[in-house]
Amino acid sequence: TGYMMENGYKEYPGLGWTILVRQPVEVAYAPTKELLLFFLVSGLIFVVLFAVLGWFLAGRIASPLKHIASLADRLRVGELVQIPYYKGTSELETLSLSLRKLVSDLTSTESALVKMKEVAKRDELTGLANRYALDAYLAEFIQKNKMAIVLYIDLDGFKLINDTLGHNAGDELLVQVTKRLKKSVREDEMVARVGGDEFVVVLPAGKESLAKRGELVGERIISSINKPYLLNGENVSVSCSIGAAYWEASSLITIEETIKTADEALYTAKREGKNRIHINGY
Repeated sequence: TGYMMENGYKEYPGLGWTILVRQPVEVAYAPTKELLLFFLVSGLIFVVLFAVLGWFLAGRIASPLKHIASLADRLRVGELVQIPYYKGTSELETLSLSLRKLVSDLTSTESALVKMKEVAKRDELTGLANRYALDAYLAEFIQKNKMAIVLYIDLDGFKLINDTLGHNAGDELLVQVTKRLKKSVREDEMVARVGGDEFVVVLPAGKESLAKRGELVGERIISSINKPYLLNGENVSVSCSIGAAYWEASSLITIEETIKTADEALYTAKREGKNRIHINGY
């Protein structure tokens, strides 16, 4: 209900009435309810929009972080992974770049370590396996093989060439000897340089060929080593003595002891006149 006093108009004093106006509450508050409903609906729409936008932005940020975390976990267990570069927030970009650099540094370091380990296992002059590599090879060899022949080789006359033609000629001779040794055995058989002019050859063998294979390969090596070498424009000759010993997994003798036995057989070959093979126990 609304009211107002009637005051007349200009010179007219009016009747002194009080005018009342009545309207139903529903009609009177209808605009207010409509406005309130408008604000509620608009607010709800904005809340939903902001929620969807927040969910979308959170996903854009969280998804790369989850992926990076997964890759980092794989990296932790030693798996080689590539961290992608993510664009987005400055923190996300910084994180992905930092991890990419970390992986790159780790990969470079691991690659360098692999190369260093490989270099550490190789004789610098000849490229053959050295004593360290031979020991590592034997540790694995005895797990896969039951029998083997070990040849211990020493050059006859190497010191004379080294003294008369010089160390460079001696080094070149060792390089050429290495090539001949490698050609005298199979690709999967071990040839190692264990001293100045001393070499060890490890040959897997079956029982039926155990007694013959050492002598066969030894004679082949002697024949190859005996051929002339061209050093400093001169043809020179050296020979070699070989000691051989056999190893069987069923025996109580270790492969390392077998190498020592082959070394002892080598000196027997030298005492018997050099340029020959002496097989221990046969």
